[in-house]
Amino acid sequence: MEQLALTVSEACAAARIGRTTLYEAIKSGDLVAAKCGRKTIIRVDDLRQWLARLPTIGSNATFEATCNLSAAAGPIGSEPLAGCPVGVGNPFRL
Repeated sequence: MEQLALTVSEACAAARIGRTTLYEAIKSGDLVAAKCGRKTIIRVDDLRQWLARLPTIGSNATFEATCNLSAAAGPIGSEPLAGCPVGVGNPFRL
């Protein structure tokens, strides 16, 4: 029989992500979850749709998010990220 829903642990294993990432996606509303008693379940179709909406490496959305994160870092980073506007710091530099 086809599996229709996954537990949190099963969804994490299937998507190769951590529990924190999964719960953050649920909390933000990006991933739909349901409750069955005390158990949180994720429908397989919802997990697939969420994964399909994630930005791909090298996509413009990933680039913009990185630049925005970098801009939010402010004076912490002094070197601009490659491809980001001049004056945008590097959030990954301590």
